[in-house]
Amino acid sequence: MGPAAPVGPELSVRGLPPNIFAIVMATGIISLAVHGAGCRLLAHGLFWLNVGLYAVLWALLIVRVLRHRADLAVTGSVHSGEDALKVFAAGGRVAMMTSALLRHGPRYVRGVEEGVRAWLVEHEYQSVRQLEGSMSLRSAANPTAFVRGNYMKVLRSYPICSGHT
Repeated sequence: MGPAAPVGPELSVRGLPPNIFAIVMATGIISLAVHGAGCRLLAHGLFWLNVGLYAVLWALLIVRVLRHRADLAVTGSVHSGEDALKVFAAGGRVAMMTSALLRHGPRYVRGVEEGVRAWLVEHEYQSVRQLEGSMSLRSAANPTAFVRGNYMKVLRSYPICSGHT
C-alpha cells in the first residue's frame, strides 16, 4: 500500500509496545528468585540490570509521548474497504474488523485490502498515509465552516428537523 515502512530508531520509538515493560518485570522477578536461592552476587547484578532497563524504557516512553500524537482506532462498523477508507480519511490509523472477520473468515481481509488499493489507485493516492486525516477538522481550510456544516448535517438527519414524521 505505498512505500516501505521506515526503519531505524524512529520506528522503534513510535512502535514501542507497552508490554515491553514485561522485560523489566521478568528481570526483577528472576532477581528476587536468584536472591532467594542464595546467589546474592548474581541477584545484585540482575537487580542493577533491571534498574537500567527500567530507566531506558521510561526514557523511550517519554520520547514516544512527546514526539508522536496518539493514534485513533475505530472498533465498530468497519466491514468493508469503503468503511476502512472512511476511518483513514477521518484521521484513524487502525480500522478494527473483528465482526467482519468472524462472519466471513480471515481471507476476507484480502478482499478489503484489494478494495482499498483499487480506491487509492483510482483516486491517485500513493498510500493510505496520504489519505489519513484528509477529511478531518485539522485538514479543513475553514475549520469553523467545517464544524458548522457537520452540525447542520446532523440536525437535518433527525426526522423532527428535516420535516419527516
